[in-house]
Order: sequence, then structure tokens, then C-alpha cells
Amino acid sequence: MATFTNLYNTYAEHPVQYNSEQIQEMLSPYIEQFDIKIENNAITIGEEYKPLNTIKINRICAIVEEPQYIYIVLCGCIYILNKTSGKVEINIRD
Repeated sequence: MATFTNLYNTYAEHPVQYNSEQIQEMLSPYIEQFDIKIENNAITIGEEYKPLNTIKINRICAIVEEPQYIYIVLCGCIYILNKTSGKVEINIRD
């Protein structure tokens, strides 16, 4: 598991500007597992009506995949998708 400090420091700025097609390609193996929807330049993970479930694509600094986790890195938080358990957690930057 990557350390959050390393992820925040490595991706402090927007090194890549993703578009919907790139996000779709990167996350396509996990769309069903995490109930991911990509539309209107946003990613929704799980139920749409929950406030933290939608991420604007232009706010994403990086998507980092490891064997057990997918990290969606934003400037102020990291969404952690656990491939094994299917759980989603959010780490909020100090």
C-alpha cells in the first residue's frame, strides 16, 4: 500500500488532464465491482445521491493502480478502492 504522503507529494499538481474516455479505459475492469458511472465529466462511485460519491474528472491529479488498491488522487483527498473487499475509503489530507 502506497503511503498517502508519497501520493500527495508525487501528484501535488495536475500532471495529466484526463478525459472521460481515458478514465473509462482505466477503470473499466472495476465498473461493476465498485458501481462506477462515468458521465458529464464526472465519476460516480456507488449511489449518486451521497455527497462524496461524485468526483469531477478535471479535479483528478492521478489514478494509481496497485495489486490490491486503486488510488484516485485529488489535491485534498485520496479515494482508495480496495479490489479485494470492494470497499471505498477516502483519506482527507491534513
